[in-house]
Amino acid sequence: MPQKRVCGTCTACCKTHQVLSIEKPGGEWCRHCEIGVGCRIHAQRPGECQDFKCQWLMGYGEDNERPDITQVVIDFCVLKPTGQKTVSLWEVEPGSLKSFFVQEETRKLFWQRIPLLHIYLDGRQILQVPPETDLSAKSIGDLSKAGVEIFRYPPIRTNPRVCSGGF
Repeated sequence: MPQKRVCGTCTACCKTHQVLSIEKPGGEWCRHCEIGVGCRIHAQRPGECQDFKCQWLMGYGEDNERPDITQVVIDFCVLKPTGQKTVSLWEVEPGSLKSFFVQEETRKLFWQRIPLLHIYLDGRQILQVPPETDLSAKSIGDLSKAGVEIFRYPPIRTNPRVCSGGF
């Protein structure tokens, strides 16, 4: 039986996530966080913090892919305007969404046709939509109004082009 995962010294979500009840914006360290140690008010932490469990805690990924190591917090969710199952990737440090780890996760999830929402420290959100994944025009409009950039990948060719000419 696998051992239950614990946060340990990981405090990545204390930076990435917004916590409305204590007016903590996303992308900034929480004033109650002792970085690399934990929450100073753990016993009285807000409900949003108590309820959140990153996917690494839930068993996704390898032991060495904890968010403080990869610098990316992963969360599975349903994107409100679309109803589409989505994976959110939250940037912990600038540039971490360009890492090899994120490239590999993107590749794995795209084969399952799961869109990825990249959430940057500066607040930008980019939804990467795999080929042949349906999003309605209304959903695209709603996401655009919410400030989410949408990047749709072109269809994957399953048959190579036949070239005519001098070969």
